[in-house]
Amino acid sequence: MTGQLIFRGANSFAGGHPNDSLIGELPDRSTRVQIDFTDGSRLFFNDQRKFGWMKLMPTDEIENLPFMQKVGPEPLDKKTRGG
Repeated sequence: MTGQLIFRGANSFAGGHPNDSLIGELPDRSTRVQIDFTDGSRLFFNDQRKFGWMKLMPTDEIENLPFMQKVGPEPLDKKTRGG
C-alpha cells in the first residue's frame, strides 16, 4: 500500500511505503490529514491512493470497537502484564 505516518518534531520518525514524502517538504499532494501539536511538532497522514482513513475518538471507547475486541492483549497494559 502507499500510506504513511510521518512525525516531524524533535524526534522525527516515519513509517509506511517509501517515497519522496518521507524526506520531502510536507504537507504535499498526498497529505490527507495534518495534526499540529502545541510544541510545534506535526503528524502527517499521507495516502496517495486515498484508501486509508483516520478516526479520532476518546481512549475509553476504543476497547468497544468490534475490531479491537478481536485483537490480542495490549503488551504494555499493566492489566495484561500482571502488574
